[in-house]
Amino acid sequence: MYAQYAKWTKQSVWFVTRMKENAVYHVTKVITDNSKKKAAKGVLKEQFITIGYKDETGKVIRLKLRRIVFNAEDGKTICVYN
Repeated sequence: MYAQYAKWTKQSVWFVTRMKENAVYHVTKVITDNSKKKAAKGVLKEQFITIGYKDETGKVIRLKLRRIVFNAEDGKTICVYN
């Protein structure tokens, strides 16, 4: 999965996907953080993150992505990154 994201990123392809609840990542920069505001809607957080994964040879690859946490009108919180 992360290898495909790396390929798309290298090709400058924009993509949106849901982040797994158990995903491990490191926040490198916070762009927006409205998560503490009561009844916040829309974009709650926008961050630059790094995710590590091993390629087919076992080499650790660091993938730099943008993570967005969005609170939909129906109250569901959605995490996406590209």
